Amino acid sequence: MLDQTSKNYEFLSKIYDEIMSGVSHESWYKLIINICEEKKLGKSAKILELGGGTGILGKKLKDYGFNYQGSDISFEMAKEAKRKNLDFVCADSRNIPFCDKFNLIIFLFDGINYIFNIEEFTKTFQQAYYGLETGGYFLFDITTEVNSMRNFRNYREAFAAEKFAYIRESYYYESDKEQCNDFEIFIEKKEGIYHRRSEKHRQKIHSTESIIKSIPQDMFTIEGIYGNFSRERYKKDSERIHFLLKKH
Repeated sequence: MLDQTSKNYEFLSKIYDEIMSGVSHESWYKLIINICEEKKLGKSAKILELGGGTGILGKKLKDYGFNYQGSDISFEMAKEAKRKNLDFVCADSRNIPFCDKFNLIIFLFDGINYIFNIEEFTKTFQQAYYGLETGGYFLFDITTEVNSMRNFRNYREAFAAEKFAYIRESYYYESDKEQCNDFEIFIEKKEGIYHRRSEKHRQKIHSTESIIKSIPQDMFTIEGIYGNFSRERYKKDSERIHFLLKKH
């Protein structure tokens, strides 16, 4: 499904920052800063972001002073991130194209939920392992079934701005554990004339237990599994769960 994701975002990428303006990236940013301080990763730390989108979080990390490298499987999203003057490439989390070693690799905003086959997680873990310094950390998060059932089981929104508009419908297939987000996007080509594009985005809701089992114990130690941006252990009703792994 990540292969399909790479083909999406052609239009959504152009309005992504506006759509995400209501989402607080501060929670992810503060979590990263907290972990870096606790693990004594200073401002000179090298951070690689997988699934970095248009670089909203990356810009914050770079401005803080980190040695930041961003990536996203969508070429269009990566192109938008480059406009923020970030070191950013188009890359798949299952095939990271870097020779450098990083102190911290992050894969947030439930990007890993776009990997439908749990066996494919192994490729991402292997790539993270090879991309980290010994003792480095891999931080990723997932959206949970609780989040889908509470907030995105039957959700619809519409928004119009001066140059674009969109309609979003979100629904959850409980039997297939599949979260669906469908967009109808309208972007002004010239005054009064709009391009229209449909984009369908799919995520697989994996259980926390299945993800824990998929983590290669010969590569990583699980430092913590946290709920809802806290540093406290996740609970059954956590809407977002963060995994912090340490490379042996």
